[in-house]
Amino acid sequence: MAEATKKQQRFLSLSQGKEEELSRKDIISSLGLTDADTDLLTLNDREITFCAEMIANNLNTGKAYMQAFGVPMSREEQKKMRALMQRQDIKRVLRASVQKKIASTLDNLDAQLLEVYCQRAFYDISDFHTPEGAVRPLDEIPEEARCVIDAIETKFYGKDGDVRSVNYKLADRDRALKTLRDFIAGLRPDEETELTQLHSEEENEEAARYAGMSDEELRKELAKLG
Repeated sequence: MAEATKKQQRFLSLSQGKEEELSRKDIISSLGLTDADTDLLTLNDREITFCAEMIANNLNTGKAYMQAFGVPMSREEQKKMRALMQRQDIKRVLRASVQKKIASTLDNLDAQLLEVYCQRAFYDISDFHTPEGAVRPLDEIPEEARCVIDAIETKFYGKDGDVRSVNYKLADRDRALKTLRDFIAGLRPDEETELTQLHSEEENEEAARYAGMSDEELRKELAKLG
């Protein structure tokens, strides 16, 4: 987060024409893109900076435009800004940058979910109970293991109800294992679908080959098969 703030401040320096400026490569990198992205070839440095400012300012078009071009917003500049946002290359660069950032977030989320599902499927009961069977206080349970606790059950006993019993309701291992298995299956490519697509492509190629043959060539092919 601190790095993002630092980059945003440097974008501001760039838009105000100060000495400390990011290079074109740095700005493209902040978008999560590379020089190989063809849409970037059509943009000049200020237009790429505008895209970077859009991402840094949560797609606030007016703010991004003023920071990138270093001008106050006027009626004439609003026209230029709207024309800029109508350009397909600008839209594609912004879309690609947002998709890269979302993909990075989703990858991190997948890793966190996988860790939680593994904890719930393979937890160690000794994290929650002492060797004598007593319930461990919550502050003695490792933080990463607490996701296993589905509920804390408290009961009161005794004539005056002054005896308290605390127990943890832990994750159902069988259900957790099924959830983990389904989650991992969702992360893997669908091999059956890939094979079906491959066979379909091969069939199309075969059909195209036969379609280009003369009657005589087809008879020879049939003779080979017979």
